[in-house]
Amino acid sequence: MGRLFDDKKHPCYFSISPSEQKYLLRKRENISGEACPHASIDRQEQATSNGRFSVAEFASLFGIDPQTLQAAVMQAAIERKRDSGKPFFTIPELAHRWSCSRGSVYNYLREAGARIVDFAPPGKKGKKLVPLEVVERIERQRTKRIE
Repeated sequence: MGRLFDDKKHPCYFSISPSEQKYLLRKRENISGEACPHASIDRQEQATSNGRFSVAEFASLFGIDPQTLQAAVMQAAIERKRDSGKPFFTIPELAHRWSCSRGSVYNYLREAGARIVDFAPPGKKGKKLVPLEVVERIERQRTKRIE
């Protein structure tokens, strides 16, 4: 586990295996061109004892700015969360997401002219799924500035 600090107060964790730790430490020595056996051993002992690197330590392994690394990791986490999202939402999930009743969700979908996936035979109740694109479109349309 490695940790990133948001404004140096709140830790954010990421994983790194012991073999990756050793690889990164060797790579750091090759990049810097300096043989630092004591620093390397100290870092290995510290990393393997608690399994964590600070942002500064991890950034120093690659010789980059810690703030740049933190920004890149945060951006990647945001994109990963966005990309790993579900392609469809149920009506109760949208009611929870939008903090409203299921009836309001149906009204919002109707107003938007949304096309949904319905697995029920005609005239019967069934599970309805709303595509992610429809949800994002409705949220964009209903998002406005407070005046």
